[in-house]
Amino acid sequence: MKYRWDQGRLLYFQYNVLRDIASVFDSLEGISPNQDDNLFRRALENTTGMPFSPSSYKVWRNYKRVFECSMLGTTIGGNLFVSNVAKSIINSDFDVDSYLAEVIRRFRYPFPAFTETYKIDRPVYPFCAFIKFMISQRLNLDQNGFELKDFFQFVIGNNLRGTENLSEYAKLTRTNRSPIGDEKRQVREMLMFLGQMSIFKIINRKIYLDFTAEDLGLNNNFIDLASPIVTEISENREIDFTNITSTVAEDINVAVSSRENIHDNRFIEGKKRRVTHLKIERSPLLRKMYFKDNPHATCDMCSIDTKKRYPWTNNLLELHHILPLSASLSIEHHGTALVDVVPLCPNCHRAVHSYYRYWFRSRDFDDFVSKKQAIEVYQEAKTRVV
Repeated sequence: MKYRWDQGRLLYFQYNVLRDIASVFDSLEGISPNQDDNLFRRALENTTGMPFSPSSYKVWRNYKRVFECSMLGTTIGGNLFVSNVAKSIINSDFDVDSYLAEVIRRFRYPFPAFTETYKIDRPVYPFCAFIKFMISQRLNLDQNGFELKDFFQFVIGNNLRGTENLSEYAKLTRTNRSPIGDEKRQVREMLMFLGQMSIFKIINRKIYLDFTAEDLGLNNNFIDLASPIVTEISENREIDFTNITSTVAEDINVAVSSRENIHDNRFIEGKKRRVTHLKIERSPLLRKMYFKDNPHATCDMCSIDTKKRYPWTNNLLELHHILPLSASLSIEHHGTALVDVVPLCPNCHRAVHSYYRYWFRSRDFDDFVSKKQAIEVYQEAKTRVV
């Protein structure tokens, strides 16, 4: 079976963009995207800041697979249907981890965006298979860092379906399975999409599990993350899409105990998106990536050079994620991006989180409403440093 995904539109699968698309869908539910193409296009472009081109083709024709593979919506009887997954993104404490936990456990072949996939005998849950493979290799062989060919030769080549027990993945042998046609790019972009989750990082064309083997052994939720949400299959594309997206499962909290800190409690205040925010900031892989590219970094707020001030230390600077708390790190074609983080000394970092807490409370907000607002508030905090 050939693996399928949308290709060439990776930036549209970034969580921030998908959340904006979901809000447009919610406001326009019931319209005919094809008959109301101008309205649909303007709303999407104005809200997301992304082009939905070319104008010579209707938006739905060109971006249908983005909308459906991301499980935000489809058309039923020609009218826009908005999924419960999309409504959860905009109406609850969903963050990038919550969203991806929903999609990766539901996405299967056959899938409504790809009619040819309905020819297979039994369903395949590709993301679940990918994650089980990585977890198994990490637990049993202490291996981390997986290339695209590993997924073809171990997972796809062995016809894994994502429904097997984890023990089956420990027995895998490498096959000579190679991509068919454009399959290489499609699977690569599936992994890039998955790489937005806080517990994964993509570095130099490899995807890494961004947690320790100890974290993995102590937390069964990692396994739950790779357990498919099985839904009834219908050859009617519209019915099948609603089957796949009709309910929202119980949220999975993939805790990473090695990143917990006694000072976090006041900032978190029970909000899952703030927990994920801290998991991103405390990523040892992200830290390694950033300071390798920026070996002479100083605190972005007070300008202290901690290496010079405390020469007996290696690097006391921490990383601060400046996007909305619910957001992921940006994804680019080469891997996880570093443009969304800045280095801060521990004092300034704690002060910024304190300022965020003050700012949210004064406005009765749980999060920033946009990337622009998040950056503005960070700059506002920065200017108030004396």
